[in-house]
Amino acid sequence: METDNQNMNSDCNCLQRLSSDAGMDIMSNLLGSHTDGVILCDSELKIINRNHSASIITAHTMSGSTPMPLFEVFPELHEDTVKSKIQKALTDNKVTEFLCGIRGVTYRIKAARMFSGLLLQLTENTNPLSPDIDLDNNNFKMLFENMTSGFLFLKKTENYDGSSDFEIVDVNSTFEIYFGVERDNIVGRTLSKQLPKIYQELSSKLERIAMHGRAMKEVYENPQNHRHLEIKMFSPRIGYAAAVFNDIKAEIEQRNDLLVKNEISKAFALSGDGNVYKAIIALLQHNTQSPCGFIGYPIDDTSIKVLSVDDPATEYSLTNADGEYIADLTIFPVALEALKTKQQQLRANINGHSHILITPILNKNVLVGMIGLADAPNGYDQRQKDFVNGIADYAAPLMEREIKDYHYKKELIKAKEIAEQNEKLKTAFLGNISHEIRTPLNSVIGFSDLLLRSGELTPKQFKYADTVFKAAKNLESIVTSIVELSKIETRQVKVSNSSFCLNNLIDDVFDLFKNKAEIKGLALIPQKGLDQFASYIYTDRSKIHRIMSTLVDNGLKFTEKGEVSFGYKYIGKDNAIEFFVKDTGIGIRKEMQSKIFSTFQQGDEKSLERTHGGIGVGLSICNSYIQMLGGNISIESEPQKGSLFHFAIGYNTQPS
Repeated sequence: METDNQNMNSDCNCLQRLSSDAGMDIMSNLLGSHTDGVILCDSELKIINRNHSASIITAHTMSGSTPMPLFEVFPELHEDTVKSKIQKALTDNKVTEFLCGIRGVTYRIKAARMFSGLLLQLTENTNPLSPDIDLDNNNFKMLFENMTSGFLFLKKTENYDGSSDFEIVDVNSTFEIYFGVERDNIVGRTLSKQLPKIYQELSSKLERIAMHGRAMKEVYENPQNHRHLEIKMFSPRIGYAAAVFNDIKAEIEQRNDLLVKNEISKAFALSGDGNVYKAIIALLQHNTQSPCGFIGYPIDDTSIKVLSVDDPATEYSLTNADGEYIADLTIFPVALEALKTKQQQLRANINGHSHILITPILNKNVLVGMIGLADAPNGYDQRQKDFVNGIADYAAPLMEREIKDYHYKKELIKAKEIAEQNEKLKTAFLGNISHEIRTPLNSVIGFSDLLLRSGELTPKQFKYADTVFKAAKNLESIVTSIVELSKIETRQVKVSNSSFCLNNLIDDVFDLFKNKAEIKGLALIPQKGLDQFASYIYTDRSKIHRIMSTLVDNGLKFTEKGEVSFGYKYIGKDNAIEFFVKDTGIGIRKEMQSKIFSTFQQGDEKSLERTHGGIGVGLSICNSYIQMLGGNISIESEPQKGSLFHFAIGYNTQPS
C-alpha cells in the first residue's frame, strides 16, 4: 500500500511538473489552437490547466489559473451516470466517451487518465441524438489529426533480445509529410526498424520521458531532406511517449543569416570597408568549400572592378595607378552572361575550372555587383546557391554605395583636374594682365611725374598732371592688390622668415604715412613695447609690414579728426607680440564686423555713395597673412567712436 502511495505521489509530482514547466506547457503549445476544449486535472480532480477553448467554456465560473475542483466548475459532471464514466476512465486506465449538457450546450466529452490525473476533451455536439460510445482508443486520435505539427505517439516495449524499443502507436498526417512515410506502413511496428534515425538519436530520451514524465525539447535535422524540426517530447501516461515536431526552417535560416550578418558587420567595424569584402568571400568559401572566389561591381557593360579576390592558382595583376583590379568579362563568358541576364549562372569545365558559380548582386532589380565562386569539390547544390543569393542580398546596399563612391570619386578627380587647369589659366591670365596693365601704367606714372617736376607747367596744367599721376598710382595699387590676392588664393604665397627689428619696422610705417596724416590734420602715434635690442623677432617682415601698412592706411582713410595710434606690445604670459592699430574714425557697425575680412567687403555697404575709395581686398589680404603667421585678427568698434584692430603672433627670436 505504501508503495502504491509513493507511486501515486510520484505520478502526481510528474503531472504537476508537466503542467508547470516553463516554456514546456503542453496544453498551451500543442493544443492551444484546437477548437475543442481540453482540460487537465490532477489526482484530486482539480483543474490545473486548460486551453483557450476551455477557458471560454469556464469563463464565468473560473478566473485566473488557481486550481478549482472539476465538479464545482461543472456541476453537471457530478451526476451519477456521468461521474461513473469519469471514475471508470481513472480506475480502468481507459478512454471513455459520453454526452453531457453543460449550460444549455451538449458536449461530447472524452475522458482519459494521464498519470494519476484526468484529461478531458469537450467537443460541442452537432448531433445530440447520437448515443454514448465507449471508444477503445487511447491517444485521442481526432484531437491530434488536424494539428499543423507532426505527432508521433509511442508505447515503450522490448525487443526479443531484451533491448528497449518503442511501438509506433499512431502518427498524424503532418508527421507523414515531414518524414515521407505512410501511417499504415509503420503503425504497430517498432521505432528502431521503421525510423532508425529517430530511434538512434532520441530513444534514450524518449525512454526517460516515458518512465519519469519529464518534458523536454530539442532541435532535430531530418537527414533525408535536411529539414530542421523542433521536437517537444512528453509522456501522457507512464510507459508512453509522445513527440511533436514543428518545422523551424525559417527560424534556423533567419538565425544563420543573422550570424552571417554579424560576422560581416564585425569585420566592417574592426577593419573598415576593405575587410568587409574579404570577410564576405571567406564566409562564402567556407560554406561552399570553394578555393576560389571574388566580389566586385560593374563599371561598364563588359568590366567589373574587383574589391576582393582569393584564387591561389592565379596571379591577379593591378591594371592602373590607383591599385585597382579591373576584370575584363569578354574573356570570362559565364560572368558576362550573368551581367547581361541578371541571373545566377552555373557552368562546369569552363575557363580552367571544374565548376563556376556566378551570382549577380541586385538592388531593386538593378545590377550593383557580382560574386564568383569556383571549384567546389562536389559542385554547387541548391542549398549552396540559395546561401550565396542570401549573402548577395545582404551585400547589395554595400555594393550600391561602392558604385556611388566610385563615380563620385571619378567626378571629383575630373572636377579637380578642371579646377587645377582653371587655376593655371587664372594665374597665367592674371600674370599677363598684370604685365599688360603695368607697362602702360609705368609710362603714365613716369611721364606725369616728369611733368610735375619740370616746373614749366601752368597751374591748370599742373593740376591736370597731378590728377593723372594720383589716378595712375591708385590703379597701380589696385592691380597689385588683385594680383596679390590671386596668389594667396592659389597658394603661391609662402612665408619667408628672417630676423629683424620691430622698432625699425614701426619707424618705417610711420615715415610712410606721416605726410598723409599731416595733410588730414591727424595725429599719427607710433608705440613700441620693447627696447631696441629686445625688439628683434624672427618672422616674415614683409608680411608684417604689409599688414600694418594696410591697417594704418585704412585708419587714416576712415578718420576725419582725432588720431591714429599703432604699434605693438609684449604679452609675457603668452610669450607673444600683439600688434594693434587704433583710430577715432567712423567705426563699423556690429553686424558688418564679421564680414569686412571677406574679399570685396567693406564696412560701408552703400557702395555707390562711398567717398573713401578702395575695392575691399586689403583686410582680406591682411587676414590671410596673419593666419599664415599663426595668428587671428580681431576688431573692436562702435560707429562714430573709432575702431581697434589687433592680432598676436609668437615671440620668436630665432628659428625654432
